Amino acid sequence: MTQHPSRDETEVNTGLRSRITTAIPRLTAIAGPAQGRAFAMANASAGAISVRPQASGTASGAMGFLQMGFGAICSQVGAYLGGHFVTPLPLNIAILTLSSACAAAIIFLVPRRNTFVSAETMIEAEEQDAGVI
Repeated sequence: MTQHPSRDETEVNTGLRSRITTAIPRLTAIAGPAQGRAFAMANASAGAISVRPQASGTASGAMGFLQMGFGAICSQVGAYLGGHFVTPLPLNIAILTLSSACAAAIIFLVPRRNTFVSAETMIEAEEQDAGVI
């Protein structure tokens, strides 16, 4: 004789299933940008440290300090904007402004070169860099 689950067990199973099905899209939405940041931050750290290998410890410490300090400032501003207003509009405007400032810094501050590098020049540079990763 098969026992049917009680009403309480069915409600618990349904509630758990609904929590799992709503959690999966949220975690997936978080995982994509996190993976992108992981690739970008590794290259950014390597680029900052490789400028002057003699000062790599100083560069690493300065990068960590700036990342943590800027994160602390942003979290305080975000908490203020998120907690002192009825709507999330001020927080959204702050995020848009910060993103626009970062994009402008990348566009206007990063130097661009308009030179063409030939295949021969690339091969010559690779031969000179032999053994350096």
